[in-house]
Amino acid sequence: MQRVFQPSRLSGLPTDIASLARNVVRGDLTALPPLILAARGMPAATAELLLPVHYYVLDPVHMRTMSVNDWESDAAAIHSRLSAVITTFEPLQLAAMEARIPKSAMSDIFNRVWLWVQFLQDYREQITPAALGQPYVVCMTFFAELFYAFCTSEEYSREAHMFAVSNPRIHFILSSTLDELLDQEAADQRCGKFASHASYGVHAAAWSLFYYGHQLLLKDTPHFQHLLVGTGGTWDHLALFLRRYLEQSLATLQSQDAPTVFQLERVYAALLFMPGVVEPGRSPRPELRAALIRHGAITLFTKLLAPARTHPAANPPRPAPPKALRAGFLCVLLEFARAPGYYRSTAKEHIQFSLNSGIAQHCVYLSVLRALRVALEELVPFDPQRVFEEAGFSSDWIQFLGFMQDRLRIVDEYDAGRLMMWRVCDNTECGLVGPKAQFKQCTGCSEVWYCSRACQKANWRWGHRQECSIIAQDRDNDHAILSPGDRSFQRAMLNYDYAIEQVKITTKFLPVTASTGAQRCAVMFDYLCGGAPRIETSSITQKQRSEHSRLNALWTRADASPGRAQLSMMHFVQGKEVQRRVVLLRFSNAALANAVKQIPFYHDAVSEHNIYAPEVTQLVELLIKSGYAGIWTH
Repeated sequence: MQRVFQPSRLSGLPTDIASLARNVVRGDLTALPPLILAARGMPAATAELLLPVHYYVLDPVHMRTMSVNDWESDAAAIHSRLSAVITTFEPLQLAAMEARIPKSAMSDIFNRVWLWVQFLQDYREQITPAALGQPYVVCMTFFAELFYAFCTSEEYSREAHMFAVSNPRIHFILSSTLDELLDQEAADQRCGKFASHASYGVHAAAWSLFYYGHQLLLKDTPHFQHLLVGTGGTWDHLALFLRRYLEQSLATLQSQDAPTVFQLERVYAALLFMPGVVEPGRSPRPELRAALIRHGAITLFTKLLAPARTHPAANPPRPAPPKALRAGFLCVLLEFARAPGYYRSTAKEHIQFSLNSGIAQHCVYLSVLRALRVALEELVPFDPQRVFEEAGFSSDWIQFLGFMQDRLRIVDEYDAGRLMMWRVCDNTECGLVGPKAQFKQCTGCSEVWYCSRACQKANWRWGHRQECSIIAQDRDNDHAILSPGDRSFQRAMLNYDYAIEQVKITTKFLPVTASTGAQRCAVMFDYLCGGAPRIETSSITQKQRSEHSRLNALWTRADASPGRAQLSMMHFVQGKEVQRRVVLLRFSNAALANAVKQIPFYHDAVSEHNIYAPEVTQLVELLIKSGYAGIWTH
């Protein structure tokens, strides 16, 4: 017996709990429920001292003491023992999730669990759920969740795989349990419950079967035969089973705006099992593919993976990008790209949408780009360039990869502090631009910065007294859609994109550079459609100014700093909405603004625009290279 299972370890428990534990080990099963209840309040390190109790309760020797051939005469004792066995599943699951059980000990105790689970399955007809205190499917759910913990733990995953290889019958028990859990989940969903205990059981059973067990289901192995029998015994039974699973997974995803990781895992688990999708050299079983098509499971599956078919702002792709990327969304696209004909043609629109704009439009968020970096690294061993090229998506992938590498460079520059190294004194009479360390921010709004106490006092008198609360409220509104890291990153991203296109932006802005009064123009960075931002000039009217107090405050500051402040606006997707954010682009002096005003032009009275000579771009570029722009920052 391993040391962790020795009864002497019970002495490390609190006195009252140790007393209950010793009673159980002596054979008093009535002490087990109060023992488990009392142990829930103990620290995890102390709770593992209960392993001798679980080991004793699960001892298969107790099976020989039960008169299964004369069930009725010994029914009370049998049900009492089975109830005690099932009671151990939940605390063992928690211990496994935290890797509190030594590796070799986990294999020993799970083998004991497995013997009892088979006993429960073999004698299901004789077992009375009321005597157990819960339905049979609930008991098996506890086992599915325990096996899920066994599989998903890095500590035990190898042992779990070896166990599954040696015990094909587990696929029958998990699939039949999953079949019953889907019935229970469907009833819960009809009542509006989308996060029920049944749904967690569905996730545990499906992830263990289709994700961790999918390699055992690639061919007509005993494991696959057990799965087939567990779902009903025919290809049609299996296809209908998968359809129900996909329908209920879709309903779960649609029940909230931000799906959880376990909901995403339900989708990816199904992808790994769908024939002909994952393994490049694997031919789909024609019988199962025909049954899946016949029952509409394939159409439902593509709908589940990529529901976005229209403009991203009206119907953004589910699930939330960082979670989707962490759960393997790029792997999903890759698997569809290398799937045989029917699957790939069905998913073609979604692959192209995701590569061309579906993912890119969310790259205004630091969390998305950090998740994307990891996802791209995980894709390297599968040679995505070759896969997408062979599937006809070569140009889409090259364009996607080029843009993502550019955005990831922004993350590197941001992390190194090179994109946000400057600050601007917000005293309109000063406007000093310098290293961040030279400035202190307003404690009221945390948005404006000053190079000295004198500048802070002067700006307070100038008007910050009135605008401070307005700016603070705008910051709080920003926090509702952006984390502080995202807000800072977006300013850094604007600095990066402005630096690349400074000549183009300055040239495009020339005709309206002197606009004041009834309207003012802003440089608009449009990130809605993915790829590099579309940069235009955008007119802002006095009516819009009066409707948005934050915009009014920035407009006032721009007017008070002629040539040294310019409004910048960015459009981006957030959830189902298109968000607009306005910030100031600040210059250390007005040299560039004054210089470009001297460039000759012809004023067109009809269009009321200034018309410049074709060589104006070269003139602007010369001014910028000559240092007229000075130091600037958003």
